[in-house]
Amino acid sequence: MYPRVEVNLNKLKENANFLAKLSEKHGIKIMGVTKCFCAIPELSKALVEGGVEYIADSRIENLIKLKDLNVKKVLLRIPMQSEAELVVKYSDYSQNSNWKL
Repeated sequence: MYPRVEVNLNKLKENANFLAKLSEKHGIKIMGVTKCFCAIPELSKALVEGGVEYIADSRIENLIKLKDLNVKKVLLRIPMQSEAELVVKYSDYSQNSNWKL
């Protein structure tokens, strides 16, 4: 009885593919931000299968959930000092003042 959202994984993959191809024409790489859906692995996998080259999130816990997904991962914020070990282990990039991919 609770409200719920159903996501069509094929449409998600199709939309990601459309954006990836459109962006590629202009030399732009895209990131799929997973925070809005708590890094649900099935949704993240659909984004990657659609052509997203990076998965990004501001929560290190969400990147940990996706550790087995073969894609570059980005922490979208400056990490706290206490998170340094986790950031090194579970992300490929994190935000800093000289951030370039």
